Amino acid sequence: MPLINIVFAIICFGCAFLLGALVGVVGVWTYRSKKPMPFWTGSDVAPEEIRDIPAYNRANVLMWAVYVTCLVLAGVLSLFGIVAGATALVAVIVPGTFILIKTHKRVFHKYKSETGKYRIEL
Repeated sequence: MPLINIVFAIICFGCAFLLGALVGVVGVWTYRSKKPMPFWTGSDVAPEEIRDIPAYNRANVLMWAVYVTCLVLAGVLSLFGIVAGATALVAVIVPGTFILIKTHKRVFHKYKSETGKYRIEL
């Protein structure tokens, strides 16, 4: 197995680990919190906007966990072929970011309060 494949896999695994650790810490924090989990830095959702905050937070953590898993899979693919790994990584990062945004909007609308003000800023 070429060294470049191993290095690329280590980079993918490292990024997945860092993002996974962040999602894990934020997930534990929001699990104990009465506030909804933010999607991006600076994009807060007010508690009165969400009718079931624990379910909303779990859905967001699951969304990010799937994204992290896709990064790990890109690393695994790179062990078999650098082109396959790089293609998977680009597919995770470029379209994956738009899929994250669309998924978050769906989660928000699924758990939004019927009485609160609606706003979502991305």
